[in-house]
Amino acid sequence: MRKLICGVAFVMAASAASITWAQGPGIVDPVRPVAANIYLCTLNAGKTMADFDAAQQMWLNAAEEGEHNGITFRLTPRYGNIPFDLVWIDYLPFDQLAQSSEWWDNNGQAAIAAILDAVSCRSSLNTNRLDYLNEALPEDGTAFFLWNWCTPREGVTGAAVAASRREFVQRLSDLGVRGASSRMFPFLGSRNRLGQFADMFVSPDWNAIAAYHEYEANGGWRLTADYNDNVAQCIGTNVYDLTVLNLPHTPWACLLYTSPSPRD
Repeated sequence: MRKLICGVAFVMAASAASITWAQGPGIVDPVRPVAANIYLCTLNAGKTMADFDAAQQMWLNAAEEGEHNGITFRLTPRYGNIPFDLVWIDYLPFDQLAQSSEWWDNNGQAAIAAILDAVSCRSSLNTNRLDYLNEALPEDGTAFFLWNWCTPREGVTGAAVAASRREFVQRLSDLGVRGASSRMFPFLGSRNRLGQFADMFVSPDWNAIAAYHEYEANGGWRLTADYNDNVAQCIGTNVYDLTVLNLPHTPWACLLYTSPSPRD
């Protein structure tokens, strides 16, 4: 399993100038947006997760053949009232999205058909913006994925929302929070979203989840309540088990590998 030494970094690693840490450990500045294909899936009648696993292996084989250069996660619900059996997220830089999509259109139809025989999915293309990174994923390629949809309160400007986000990221840095945090905006596809933007956080293990819980219980909830009252109304965080399915072959994502990939 390849270890994500830089964590879930959806930013360019072309030069040291692409990322600066002047505002504190973990803060990614400037933020570089990337494309995020998201599939919200439910099992078809008579199908099981074993059927999906077999179809997923076909996808992994095709991804190996085509040298798919995305970061691909599979999410399964842990905490939350979620009407989906699993979620797929695939991150790609914009300058690779067209070529990759064309390859799958021309070469990956058998794998896609096998997946759609097992599950039915709502799909969307989104913009993801990573702004905090302070942890590597564990070597087994699993973690927790926290996902919360929000909508600005009436009269709250985009600038005010952005300023609040910067304050939040600065607090993550000041506290040395382990994990990676990003904000996602819908672009194309499913429009029945649960908010105007989504806050995502990859938490590396149970210790990080427990530390977050303790922080909220001992006063952090006041900041959460203030944000919900004065900045944006959020639906509440759902938590998923995260499994890494694919990692890039080229270092667009600030990734370093210490052992073979999940599909090697």
